[in-house]
Amino acid sequence: KGAATRLQRVSLWNKPIAWQVTLYMGLQSSLAYCVFGWLPVILQDRGLSAVQSGVVVAVSILVQLITALGGPFVARLGRDQRPAVILMMLMCWAGLMGCLYAPLSTLWWWAVLLGLGQGGNFSVALSL
Repeated sequence: KGAATRLQRVSLWNKPIAWQVTLYMGLQSSLAYCVFGWLPVILQDRGLSAVQSGVVVAVSILVQLITALGGPFVARLGRDQRPAVILMMLMCWAGLMGCLYAPLSTLWWWAVLLGLGQGGNFSVALSL
């Protein structure tokens, strides 16, 4: 058989980058399910009505579209995607902490930031 027909078997089990991408994808998905499922309840505990908390989460989900489309573009600007990953993770963390602990008068800003981070995290994870 020719060299072109021989395939070299590569195992991803021993590749650290494969585990890192898997962990990143799993964590961003877990965060999304937690936010979608628990953030409205948490906001209700903070004093918002069920409708208000639902609208806040809906707006957060809606703005995900911006970074879901732009995240891969940002990630490909350099040879290393770590800065884009870190940026998206920091936006998620800051947005979530703001939604949980910041004054309710600033909640919309934090919800938008959380949505931008989550949208970017999802698209960057898929592009990795």
